[in-house]
Amino acid sequence: MASTDDILALVRKALDEFDDRPLRVSVRRAVRIAGLIGDTRTAVRLAHELRPAGGAP
Repeated sequence: MASTDDILALVRKALDEFDDRPLRVSVRRAVRIAGLIGDTRTAVRLAHELRPAGGAP
């Protein structure tokens, strides 16, 4: 398991680069952070945002 310092570093990096990276990158980072802190429910919910939506009617 990642240490608190490792998780904090990921959060800081995600926040620092939020405006400079595509939203998809930020969502992937949020999924990873949620998983590392044990928030599986949020990780799964955000992971659904990464899947393509729509399709043939």
